[in-house]
Amino acid sequence: MEADKSESVKMGNYEEADMSKNKIEELKKALIVAKKKELYTQHQNELESLDFSYKSEIKGFNSEWDNKFRDLEEKSKILEEQLNEKHLKEMEDLYNFLEQKLPKIVKYSKKYLDLKNQEDNLVKLQR
Repeated sequence: MEADKSESVKMGNYEEADMSKNKIEELKKALIVAKKKELYTQHQNELESLDFSYKSEIKGFNSEWDNKFRDLEEKSKILEEQLNEKHLKEMEDLYNFLEQKLPKIVKYSKKYLDLKNQEDNLVKLQR
């Protein structure tokens, strides 16, 4: 088109050159509009792809997080049960140890016995 325009100008056919110039401008505008449309569709496709990628990543993250949290709950429950069993065993061992070491017959102190005697005497006096 540019070549036709310059040839028309050389030949002195200015009307045809002007028409060629207008046609060139229209084609340039059409190319610009087509490029804009193409860029817009490409941008929309990239946005959709990015959105899909984001959603799939979030879904994967949530799934992994749920699995790890479930595992943690199971492990903590098992450890808590083990701790309770250990506590019961230690308490039983302590009770057994204390039963073996402590005397079966309680030996009261002199002060306690004196107070007990006083209480008995007061009860007799009150009757």
